[in-house]
Amino acid sequence: IGFSQDPMNIEKPNVLGSEISSSTLTPTDLYHEKTMKSVVSLIEDIKNKYQVTYERVRLLKLKSEKIIKKHTDKIDKDFGFEIGKLVRLHIPIKTNDDVFFSIWDKKECIDGHLELNQLYYVDVTKPHAVRNQSKEDRIHLVLDCILTEKLMNDIKKE
Repeated sequence: IGFSQDPMNIEKPNVLGSEISSSTLTPTDLYHEKTMKSVVSLIEDIKNKYQVTYERVRLLKLKSEKIIKKHTDKIDKDFGFEIGKLVRLHIPIKTNDDVFFSIWDKKECIDGHLELNQLYYVDVTKPHAVRNQSKEDRIHLVLDCILTEKLMNDIKKE
């Protein structure tokens, strides 16, 4: 789900010089593929459970032995941990113990693994990085959605 029917286009209007002009969300061509049925079902289950509205839903691959350097997503002003703001959730679809996710809270770095098939809230306004030190690609289902009270309550429980 994004701002283009092309699943390779992950841009968002008005962010980082994006050429996307329409702010209308649309399912990509992948959304209707038979092979994506279980992923689409998972997306719909989370939508129903937490009563969220999606902005973008993407499958992101980090190739084997690659790194995403320390950065923030503060360029996107819609993110924030308050009702009605945008939050990013991750579900590792393909991962292993040699993939490390790091996030910095003030000066402290928390380094760890995101376990397979678990739902994680990631505060992308804080510096974060990923190292794939394995021989396999890492794939995450990434859900940008509007924070609801129900989702906030579950996130706070974690």
